[in-house]
Amino acid sequence: MIALVQSNNWHRNATRCHGSELPCCICGKPIKNPDTAQHVHVVDGGDMLALPGIESESLVGSSGDCGGHPIGMCCLRQHPEYKPYVFERERS
Repeated sequence: MIALVQSNNWHRNATRCHGSELPCCICGKPIKNPDTAQHVHVVDGGDMLALPGIESESLVGSSGDCGGHPIGMCCLRQHPEYKPYVFERERS
């Protein structure tokens, strides 16, 4: 697992989301197409990221499991250490 660093402006940015948009888990800015965006598995009440696979599967359903959240490409470029934690969401 790795610590998730959120922007101090996350809440303010997240209020700009409308309709099907979801906030980036780091900056809170709207992700316009969350179904096609990169995602990370947020755990520990929002403080950590879990690696896809075994690490994520062992935490699913725990009290601190926040599920998959989109991450914006700009934030991913600014935090290359998060790249191993990224997965593509399964589409229904």
